[in-house]
Amino acid sequence: MPSSRRMRVTGLVALLTVLVIFYITHGARSTYNSQFYTRTVEALKTRQDAQARQDIIEKEKSQLDRVKQLQKEHDAAVSAKATMKDSNQKIVKTRPTGDSNDGVAKVGNVDARPTKSSSSTDFGPETAEEHEVEVELDSILKKGPIIVFSKSYCPFSKKAKHILQELYTVTPPPYVVELDQHELGPGLQNALQRSTNRRTVPNILVNGKSIGGGDDIEALHNNGELIEKITSMVGKRVEIKKNDSGAKTEVKFKA
Repeated sequence: MPSSRRMRVTGLVALLTVLVIFYITHGARSTYNSQFYTRTVEALKTRQDAQARQDIIEKEKSQLDRVKQLQKEHDAAVSAKATMKDSNQKIVKTRPTGDSNDGVAKVGNVDARPTKSSSSTDFGPETAEEHEVEVELDSILKKGPIIVFSKSYCPFSKKAKHILQELYTVTPPPYVVELDQHELGPGLQNALQRSTNRRTVPNILVNGKSIGGGDDIEALHNNGELIEKITSMVGKRVEIKKNDSGAKTEVKFKA
């Protein structure tokens, strides 16, 4: 028969077990329903909701700032494009009524050939140096109906000048520009490449249009076509005749 001590221990264990079971089944429920627990849960939920709203506000603000930045970039691009278009616009003098050919070359009369500059999005506003070159080129082209862009040391340039200045009498005489002696020579040569699609010298322009270089002039002379070529481009504004020394077919010239 169990002793009284063992019976007391067993009874105490049983009582504790019943109390634990009772707390688990009823105490937790009362805790969830307590005012402290309820306030704590509500406070945590309110904080989470506030954080979520703040995150949404910050995200929307970031998107709005991005939209404003894109708008500024777009406006700047449009403004730059408009500025570039204005700075690159050429001014060409109008021809008098009834005058089919004024005999003086202008920048606007140069052959419009496809070049790299045909797309306005490929390059930026005109620089001061480019503007100076453009003004100088326009001034040169007004010197006369025939312009020879040359280099003093170039044998092909010497050949072209020999034909135009010695084998023919041209009135008004060809205006010669020695690019190697001109302070804007490289810039003028680049401008001629863009406008005539020809960079090499000599570059002979008749009424603003290139008719080629030394070999081209020699071929026109040898074929007896030089006078006809020039008069067809400038009409009666230029008088050109072959000298007695140029009557022979071949050009006898040493550079």
